[in-house]
Amino acid sequence: MSSADLFVRKVSTNLSAVFNSKGEQVSPAMAAHEAQRRIDIKRPVLMTSERACLCCNERFQSEGSHNRMCDKCRVKSAGMADYAYGR
Repeated sequence: MSSADLFVRKVSTNLSAVFNSKGEQVSPAMAAHEAQRRIDIKRPVLMTSERACLCCNERFQSEGSHNRMCDKCRVKSAGMADYAYGR
């Protein structure tokens, strides 16, 4: 699959995902700029497994062991960066 076969489509109010030419979602939901970056570097990440979110315990499609929070909790926590220790 080449990057020409991929495009970004909005999947919710704040999130987008990478889709292939058949209209199948081939990445987890993420910020639109991140989805576009995945296409630009020709490295779409396929959904790999279902996990429980560390924050809400809901099941979601995870990219791998580094991806432990669902998209909903990740969006919520993004605004908390200003309150992080040491800032």
